[in-house]
Amino acid sequence: MWKILNLIKYVQLFLSNGLFLILLKSGFGKFFGRSVYIDVSLDVEKFRPIGSSRLNLTARPIRDSDVAILKSMLSDSALPSSERLELVRRLAMLAAGIKTCYVVEDSDGNVRFLQWLMLPAENENLRAHYGDWYPTLSAGDGLMESGYVLPKYRGTGVLAAAFGKIIEIASQSGVKSILGMIPEQNVNSLASFLRLGFNPYRMRIEKRSFGRRQRSTVALSLTEDEHRLKELLLPAIVDLFLKTKVLRSKEGLSFHV
Repeated sequence: MWKILNLIKYVQLFLSNGLFLILLKSGFGKFFGRSVYIDVSLDVEKFRPIGSSRLNLTARPIRDSDVAILKSMLSDSALPSSERLELVRRLAMLAAGIKTCYVVEDSDGNVRFLQWLMLPAENENLRAHYGDWYPTLSAGDGLMESGYVLPKYRGTGVLAAAFGKIIEIASQSGVKSILGMIPEQNVNSLASFLRLGFNPYRMRIEKRSFGRRQRSTVALSLTEDEHRLKELLLPAIVDLFLKTKVLRSKEGLSFHV
């Protein structure tokens, strides 16, 4: 019953924001298609902040006033449907009661970024709304999910710096290991995670045909030399991740640059 009510809320959000065609496409995608995600992890004790200090950013829990800002963005008729979709998805997560969403703001109080930092206490809620898509978090784990840079702040170098602020909160909350799930096409997020010291440990592939889901995983690993390559040749690493698909080797990740 709970899942049905959540589905109704999700559909209402789409329809009320002019996303009927995207809703149809999303529904079709649940029956047919393919998704590839790169799972990454970070030992919090080894985290080293990066990004511009001139931005003077701070992170805090999301407030109702922040949600109002997100909703007000949907009233902009010039907002592309793809951007509207990203906003609605995050509003749906808030409506579902997925807690520990944080915003990162500048010294003038302008919200530039938002991100969920999910903790083990959210396991049951995540399963209720998203099935087994998210990993079950153990004590000391945290999951960074659904990061979003507000459109007018893109290209300002905020992403990596904002990620760092969320990781600092994770450390203060007792998190020892942070996980991330990155769609293969999201180059910017993957690059930022790698720069922050995250390492890929698994690739997840889901194929959907007539509603039946077939999931497979490929274990990934980096040798000591490849860690150095990741630091020195980040653009080449991202290219290898996303274009040449070297991740598909079950023996582990092997870079050839």
